[in-house]
Amino acid sequence: MAKTLNLEKIKDLRKHLSIKSNKKIVLCHGVFDAIHAGHIDYFNSSKKLGDILVVSLTEDNFVNKGFDRPFFKINDRIKVINSIKSIDFSVISKSPSSINVIKKIKPNFYCKGPDYKNKKKDLTKKIFLEEKEVKKYGGKLVITKDISHSSSKLINNKLISLNANQLNILKQLKRKYNPNMIFQYFQKLKKINVNIYGESFYDKYTFCECLGKSGKEPVLVVRKSYSKLFPGGSLAPSINCSKIFNKVNLFSNFSNIKKKNQINLPINIFTKNLIDKSNLFIKERFIEKISNNKLLGVYENEDLNITKYTYKKIFNTLKKKLKQKSTHLVFDYGHGLISKKITSVFKNKKIYLNTQINSSNIGLHTIKKYQNIFCAIINESELRFEFRSKDENIKSLLKKLSKLLNIEICVVTRGKEGSILYNKKQNKFVDFPAFDNRPLDKIGSGDTFLTYFSSMHCVSKQDDLSLFIATIAASQNIRMFANEKPIDIESLQKTIETYLK
Repeated sequence: MAKTLNLEKIKDLRKHLSIKSNKKIVLCHGVFDAIHAGHIDYFNSSKKLGDILVVSLTEDNFVNKGFDRPFFKINDRIKVINSIKSIDFSVISKSPSSINVIKKIKPNFYCKGPDYKNKKKDLTKKIFLEEKEVKKYGGKLVITKDISHSSSKLINNKLISLNANQLNILKQLKRKYNPNMIFQYFQKLKKINVNIYGESFYDKYTFCECLGKSGKEPVLVVRKSYSKLFPGGSLAPSINCSKIFNKVNLFSNFSNIKKKNQINLPINIFTKNLIDKSNLFIKERFIEKISNNKLLGVYENEDLNITKYTYKKIFNTLKKKLKQKSTHLVFDYGHGLISKKITSVFKNKKIYLNTQINSSNIGLHTIKKYQNIFCAIINESELRFEFRSKDENIKSLLKKLSKLLNIEICVVTRGKEGSILYNKKQNKFVDFPAFDNRPLDKIGSGDTFLTYFSSMHCVSKQDDLSLFIATIAASQNIRMFANEKPIDIESLQKTIETYLK
């Protein structure tokens, strides 16, 4: 049995184990989620290069291969690795790459499998940094020549419990697209500018300990623990867009958010305040910190109170900017920034729209003020509210909306049921399943969905591919509170690569 070493206690493996200088150390690194014959050949080939074989495994929290990954948790993976005869020692890597492991082990040979024969195909490009680190200690990167096998393919096809809809859509996507094609689309986006319009605000999450009912009144009593401030409204999709587009122009309601030092915007976001002396309001939610259940929502400040003169200025500004050859995203949260008259400036333009009903505008805010735009994304409950229909078939409602407002592409998001797209020009529906049904928090997922749907659609023009990218991105969003951090592009691309194997 191999022995598992504590990497934190090792400064130099050779000194730690009193290994003689003429003994050669070989290092292999990976997730090793489902061990198969290809792995055994890889370990045996690596061991032949030296005297001591160390295998490093990525800890669960740092595995970026999609939802439900790793399939086997770290203790199970370590147990299997330690039972393989050719392996002398195992270590757990608490990092997305093997750089720290290489620093501690200082191997004579760092071995990777035949998948890395063409290093340029490594999505993360970490292989180049790892090779540089190995050479720093006099070591060498070796690519083994064993037959290539894929754990991800094995897990996708045999182990992960994907339902029939998920398997079918992945099968269709694999026929039409491959990861390299998709990553080239992402490269194209880096040369494109995007304009974003919509209200900005903060989402404040106050975490509490629930003490119980008041002793004298029927009131729930909580003890505040701490609060976190997150970018809300159009701020969040702007930050996400800054990671994929060349330049982001944000037209919203603030004087100069960068001076507030509350939300640090990336340097490629350029803000344009549409309202003089406007402050960002706060939507606060109280969260029970053990269950993560929301207890109460409190809105600070009133909706935007905009004069006719200011609306005229906004109209003229947007009219000018919409002439530019950019992608245009509109996020209308119904707080008064975009009036019915202003929506006329969006007519017959390539606009991607997301409108949202919330507790302060229900019954007052409607998507019907938008006419003749390119694409609209709406939640199922909001779509049913628009037509006051509880039971009518969702595709029928989607088609009605497209015809009524003359929208070329309509998408309805349905939570764990996935999404449905209707392309009016082609008179075609695309049903797309969800891939993660365990949300921590759904706040911000609709904005993320639109951000990634629109970005992929503007370069690929493919409805199904855009739904796929948007679904994966939104699924990443629901695993955190609100818009705690932007979508991790590397993790997103690794998930895409994994599912298309």
